[in-house]
Amino acid sequence: MSPPGKDADAAAVEGLLRNLAAAPSVQRLSAVALNNAILREENDKLSKENSAAADMIHRVQTQLNSAKAELSKKADELEKVKEEKAALARKLAEVKDQLVQSEMNIKDLKASFDTKQRSLEERANDAEGELLRLNKLSVELRPVDEATTKKEISECLKAVSSAACKLAGDYFGVDLPKEILENRPVWLRIMKHNSNSANIPLPLSNSHCGRQMRAALLISVLGYELHKHIFQPTYLVKDVGLNKVLRTLAEKEPDLESHLRSVLLAASEKARESDEQVYEVATNSILDLVSPAVPEVRREAFQEALQQLCATAFEKWQVIQALEDHVVPEFGDNRLSEPKGEWIPWAFKTQSAQQRANGTASAQEQATKNTTAVAPQAQPDTAADLLDGIAVWPAFYNLSSGDDETLAKGIILPPSLLKAAKAEEQATASTPRSPSSQLRRDLRDQERSSNSRRRRQSLVSGIGQADAGKQTGSFLSNGSSAGLNGA
Repeated sequence: MSPPGKDADAAAVEGLLRNLAAAPSVQRLSAVALNNAILREENDKLSKENSAAADMIHRVQTQLNSAKAELSKKADELEKVKEEKAALARKLAEVKDQLVQSEMNIKDLKASFDTKQRSLEERANDAEGELLRLNKLSVELRPVDEATTKKEISECLKAVSSAACKLAGDYFGVDLPKEILENRPVWLRIMKHNSNSANIPLPLSNSHCGRQMRAALLISVLGYELHKHIFQPTYLVKDVGLNKVLRTLAEKEPDLESHLRSVLLAASEKARESDEQVYEVATNSILDLVSPAVPEVRREAFQEALQQLCATAFEKWQVIQALEDHVVPEFGDNRLSEPKGEWIPWAFKTQSAQQRANGTASAQEQATKNTTAVAPQAQPDTAADLLDGIAVWPAFYNLSSGDDETLAKGIILPPSLLKAAKAEEQATASTPRSPSSQLRRDLRDQERSSNSRRRRQSLVSGIGQADAGKQTGSFLSNGSSAGLNGA
């Protein structure tokens, strides 16, 4: 508890203060103080807000400056873009102009191309027409392959040689009547034929050797005449120079030779009236020479067989003519110095006339007759020996191939057979009136007469001994004459 005096003082002070507080001036002062406090609070608040606003204004100003700078940058970029756009617009305009010009150029080029194309098409059509026209002027030649064509060629040539050998054997390789054997002018004319420049020995007898030699002589005539009239590159002309040109081209320019030959073949087909014109000339030429040596009762059959042989040769050779490669006959002229082709010896079993008539003889009798008809050979001929023989049928080889490839073998009278024939001739020489000895005398007389005429011609013309020795060559000589190879 507080003292009583202090309480009274406190109450007096408290009363005084209440009175003071109730005074109007104090209340006004209190109100001013209160307002002042409020104002200070508001002022503080406004200061704070003003400071915040200033910060905000500063930030906004900074952002505004940044925005102005960005805007300026964008404005520069926009100006650059506008410049680029203007440049692109100018370039686009240029491109459009170029495009328009290009389109005009394309139209011009297309028009020019169409014109040239039409011109080329017209030229191509003209060229095609010209090619067709030229093709009609030539024969389409076949290429020679390694199998089929070579086999076909071999079979064609074998068919001709087989037919020729059969004809010779059937009509000259048989017994002939005495009156024909003794008809010296007939045999003299055959022996002097161009095909026999090598002088085949010819015993005029019906011995095995005599029949062999007669058949060989006919084979040589057939080969010569068939070559002269049928075994030719073309049938347009018989000009020897043209045939030499074709042979030379075949060796040096095979393509040019085949083209030239194709044109000549077409012209040859159009120039002749019929195929018979070709082989009938050969038939008649051979008939005129050898038919007197065929018995009269067999001449009609001989003529038919000969005509069939020439027709077969013509038919088969037409196949060979139509080849791209140039196939030529080799007649053995240069076998010793420049061997060409391959050769087989002439050998076949002849039959006597009695054997041909007795076709019904027993097998034993026939075997006996055949045995006696074939003359035995003491020693077979070697390949080297064949070079010394006499060619009676040509070999055929591919001149365009460059390697002289043999397509069909030729036929040669082997030295052994020639030796036997000469021995028989010498044996009959002791009989002055024998047909063989008289034929040889006639041949010698004609040869002396021919030599004498040639010597006189040589002296008159001044040509010299070399030209005086010239003869019409054939394929029978062993390198001693030009033969038909030059044709």
